[in-house]
Amino acid sequence: MDFDTCNLQDPLMPPNSVSVYHLDLLEKSKFKDYESLFTHRLTQDQARATYLVSEFRQSRDKKGINDQILKATHVTYYQGHYVASFMIGSERIRNFLLIDTGSYLSWWQCAPCLPNKCYKQAFNAIYNYTTSTTFKHMDCVDESGCLNSVFRCNVDNKLCMYAQTYDNGEKTKGFLGSDIITFVGDNTQARIIFGCGIDQKSGTSEFGNTYSGIIALGKRLSARTPGIYSLPSQLGTNLFALCLPSAEAATGSFITFNKAPWVYGTEAKLLKNRQQPHLYFVNLYKIFINDREVPVDPTWWNGQKEDHGVIVDTGH
Repeated sequence: MDFDTCNLQDPLMPPNSVSVYHLDLLEKSKFKDYESLFTHRLTQDQARATYLVSEFRQSRDKKGINDQILKATHVTYYQGHYVASFMIGSERIRNFLLIDTGSYLSWWQCAPCLPNKCYKQAFNAIYNYTTSTTFKHMDCVDESGCLNSVFRCNVDNKLCMYAQTYDNGEKTKGFLGSDIITFVGDNTQARIIFGCGIDQKSGTSEFGNTYSGIIALGKRLSARTPGIYSLPSQLGTNLFALCLPSAEAATGSFITFNKAPWVYGTEAKLLKNRQQPHLYFVNLYKIFINDREVPVDPTWWNGQKEDHGVIVDTGH
């Protein structure tokens, strides 16, 4: 199935918005016809079921979980299905970043990488911070942004180092920097701090090559907390609106910040959580399938315990 990302049409969208696409739209080029793509989707569903069962049985053995999935399905289970697209740097390189409402640091692959530590991206060249005239290193000695406990200051080169490990064993390592991103809808720009990933192959599983990194949409938080570098925090917004396109959609949708363009839909109240303040907890307390309630211990809905509650999470 032929597909060229250069032919992607950005949807009509309000200011301060980024395009959103379902991964299947980008994955089409890997399959000869719709039947093979559909078979892949079913295999992904099987992989997801295997992943969930393995999580319950041996939640601490991430490598064991991934080995079981590959043995049962011969594919790696996607931890997310939606990517956002915007231009990065002075060269305005289009990047596809996996959307993650459950994390607080956006990152993407940066060249030059450590030897053999970056994966080959399917649709665009790796962003090169040395050729972007708008890129800036974060000086961890003179700037306060590296004081957070989740980062480490390398006093030899003054770089603010990060290391992020995800639940499925994927890991990215690098340093913090800032650059300009361009919103394609209205051509406005914003400078954001991000993780410049120079090592994406030190985890127990590897990232997919359809995207170049992850865009973190964790809840906006105040200074000196881990969530200060999520995109909502850096854009200074308490609101973002996200419309997810279906797997069959031939075009994209969008994420918009500061304004919700949709006036319809069912609301769910967001709950505060002191232990994990960057996550979007919702007041869900019952689940029904075919009008039958799923028996769940009521205490599991209480999000004030570390491993309880329900969050909105698009992946990873």
